[in-house]
Amino acid sequence: MNNKHSIKKTLFIIYLLIIFSMLIGNLFPYISYERYNSVLNDVSERVYDIKDLIETNAKIDVALSNFVFSGDRIYIDQIYNNYQDLIINSNKYKEIVFDEKSYLYLENVENILDNEYSEMLESTIWSVRGVDEEAKQVNYYQFKKINQYVNIYLQMLFPFEQKVYLKNPHEK
Repeated sequence: MNNKHSIKKTLFIIYLLIIFSMLIGNLFPYISYERYNSVLNDVSERVYDIKDLIETNAKIDVALSNFVFSGDRIYIDQIYNNYQDLIINSNKYKEIVFDEKSYLYLENVENILDNEYSEMLESTIWSVRGVDEEAKQVNYYQFKKINQYVNIYLQMLFPFEQKVYLKNPHEK
């Protein structure tokens, strides 16, 4: 009888060990999946943030083009609202960026936005209002160049954010 009890106890312990090892074996892939999924979500969120900055910059360009060619003042609100969004969102993004190169690119974007970008935006608007065709063309094309520089800097954020974040997913 004692021998039967001992065999039952041993089998029970073996079954428990098998079940426990299966649980542990299945837990590791789940934890890895959750980490990987978290990293992908963070990267895609950052990509969408950058994409939003690029789209806002494009909206300013479109609204200014519409204003320059139509003279319709309805576009002025769109220009200023999108410009404010671009400034606010680039500041917000700069607060969460953790890569030094990305931070420098955002610094460059902010410097351009605060200086040349805003100056050429205002100059273009005032030359359209003042009906100075020559100044309008010069200012508009200067703004287009500056807008392209901003766009290039924003697009350069993509590879750095992705590479750095995928290398160091837990450093924020």
